[in-house]
Amino acid sequence: SIMTAVLSVLNNQISILDIVVIIISAWVGIFALFLESNLALVHTIRSTITHGVPICGHVTWRGGFYTIAGLLNFAILEPLHIVVGLFSTGVGIYMIKIGKKAGEHLVTLRTSITDEKALLKAFMRHDENGDGYLQQEEFESLMLSLGVELDRDELDAIFFQIDVDNDKNIVYDEFRSWWKQTTSQTRVTLS
Repeated sequence: SIMTAVLSVLNNQISILDIVVIIISAWVGIFALFLESNLALVHTIRSTITHGVPICGHVTWRGGFYTIAGLLNFAILEPLHIVVGLFSTGVGIYMIKIGKKAGEHLVTLRTSITDEKALLKAFMRHDENGDGYLQQEEFESLMLSLGVELDRDELDAIFFQIDVDNDKNIVYDEFRSWWKQTTSQTRVTLS
């Protein structure tokens, strides 16, 4: 997008629509870098973004943003914008699909644990090294023991939704808070 903008400016062929699409695409690209990257240097920024704008912590919403940004690129009929648009739209649709499947698996998880004692027991049983955290492998083991099979993308989506401080570990308080919040939402939805 930046290269396209520079070339357009050099050729004096830039319109207001070009500028709007380029700015939106650049912002979405920057957010994607911070929200999707596992680089240690973006950890704090990701935490700040997901705490300040909670919907950015949900894979489905992020997928929607990427899809919209991708579709906007089709407004500029240039090959690079079309390629970027196809890529962004494809990634966005894939993330929406993963987010929805992860949500279905979360409902299964919520209904399989019926009280807080069972929740703590399940958490402790799968904290294999006894450090008080569930790393992603331990969380995957917990999910499998509850009969929830996830592919890698679904596991990532659920894990990072629960891991609110983005430290790549789920502490019991995060797990319990998520469980309480989501089970109360499930009860409201079912009522």
